[in-house]
Amino acid sequence: MSGVGDALDAALDRDEAGVVDVVAGPHRVRVDVVVPGAVGVRVREVRVDGPPGDVAERAYAIADGARGLGERIVPVEVAPSLGGAVLRTHPDAMDGPEFFDLAVGPGHTTVTRQRRRDDGGRDAVPFDLTRRDLRRLVEHLAAPTER
Repeated sequence: MSGVGDALDAALDRDEAGVVDVVAGPHRVRVDVVVPGAVGVRVREVRVDGPPGDVAERAYAIADGARGLGERIVPVEVAPSLGGAVLRTHPDAMDGPEFFDLAVGPGHTTVTRQRRRDDGGRDAVPFDLTRRDLRRLVEHLAAPTER
């Protein structure tokens, strides 16, 4: 699966903020980079588009292997009949008001970090990843759904 990871690394080597958009094989990766870096990046959102697949299989496969985020990710809602699933940081892994939120569809996955507000709402916030962890995450999200 190095194609999508290699394409992302090459795009990040430009060391520019903004949306990094790469296509490798059947996958398109878009990373909204806030602060680029040689070792790590601060991002607002990571999105991987690819061939459609079964939503439930994708959701559970992503939860089983999403190690690049550094927090345990679990399915919160899996609704194939509605065409999507929501995965989030496991409550036991939360160390404060922030958590990862993954929206999974038949051919796409979007990763954001959210911060709970006192009024019960939430706001998207940038998050930091090493380039190695970002690559691992993107390759995992682009991988086939067999568990």
